[in-house]
Amino acid sequence: MLPASEAQAFQWPWQKNESKPAQKTAQAAPAQKLFTLQEAYKKALVRSESVAITREEIELAQARFYRAFNYFLPQVRYEITRMQQDVNGDASSDGDDVFNSGRRTTPTQKFVFSQPIFSGFREIAALTGTGADKKAQRMKYRRARELLFVDVMESYYTLLNGQKDVQTLYAVHRLMSERMRDVRERVDLGRSRESELKTSFADIKILQSDMLEAKRVVTAARNLLEFYIGEELDGFRLTDDNGETGDVLYAPGKAFSRSDVIQAEQEYVVAQKKRLAANATYLPIISLDGNYYTKRVGSQSGNDWDVTFKFDIPVFELGDTLGEIKETDALSEQARLLYERKKREASLEARDTFEEFEFDLRSESALSEANRATRENYEILQKEFSTNLVNNLDVLDSLRRYQDTRQRYERSRYDAKKSYWRLKLALGEISVT
Repeated sequence: MLPASEAQAFQWPWQKNESKPAQKTAQAAPAQKLFTLQEAYKKALVRSESVAITREEIELAQARFYRAFNYFLPQVRYEITRMQQDVNGDASSDGDDVFNSGRRTTPTQKFVFSQPIFSGFREIAALTGTGADKKAQRMKYRRARELLFVDVMESYYTLLNGQKDVQTLYAVHRLMSERMRDVRERVDLGRSRESELKTSFADIKILQSDMLEAKRVVTAARNLLEFYIGEELDGFRLTDDNGETGDVLYAPGKAFSRSDVIQAEQEYVVAQKKRLAANATYLPIISLDGNYYTKRVGSQSGNDWDVTFKFDIPVFELGDTLGEIKETDALSEQARLLYERKKREASLEARDTFEEFEFDLRSESALSEANRATRENYEILQKEFSTNLVNNLDVLDSLRRYQDTRQRYERSRYDAKKSYWRLKLALGEISVT
């Protein structure tokens, strides 16, 4: 164990603070509120412009659906027209018994009805395509939220790791300062060499440089996390307890249910429907148009309504039709290839992240054992130094080794947390509701 004089000046990070509580000051520091990863994500979700833009894509898809569905509904409008024309002298009259060709003024008021009947399944294909389009946009929105979560998670754990590094380095710095004072006294008494004092001084300066670098990492990670959540972290304390577990069920085909894979699939469906609609251009268009007159003059004044049955057969529009079909064929094939590639990429990413997660777990376990061993080694050498069995350089060397192992262990811990969430993303299992 540590000597009593040093135990009073320093507490290891893994030890609970069992020292005598300090006396109450005149103005106590405000308590910090715990800030979890899920809370950080919720704040970032509200603040993110990128996610909001993607959400509007769903509304655009809904608008496209309404336009496509409108084809199946009858169109009704009310028209008021008043035609003025130049007529010769005595032939001009506004009487109801005069033909329209001899009237100076011809007013007409009517309801106009139009009902499409058949258009070669073009609108049906377009309507079903808008359904797939809307689903694709929903998946795109979900993917944007998932990626935002991973971005927030990366900055959150990078900040936590940096804070742990700073704490470890400060603790080692305090202990090195204690060691240097002890060596200085021994050098003055002739019990230690001057070189030991110089080595201690150099170690402290190197450690101070490491502390500055750790603070730089903390500042950068803090700024990034504050950017995501849209507010400062003053008054908040990040917590390690975010509910992660290492129990992830991996299966090669599981990644195919990811939101980005489903999005690519639905975009392929949309492209297929557009191709079908283009091929329907060769088929005839059938429609029914009608008019109901509320005011009519001239020879047709007694006829209140008329109906027109329209049968439109395309005879020769080869250039436009063939060009549209060729274009939609190419776009459909392109969408199919993109969908196939997205599935292969998702499968590869899931396999790679699963192997990375397993590697990080094994690395964390090994470094945990190494961390415990180097800590115990330092405590043994510290005890032996007090009985002059080893010199100060041996103690400092063991302390530096413990410091390095401790930092690597903390880094591996947070790497495992990050890879856990990246694996959940790769398998499409992140809950972003």
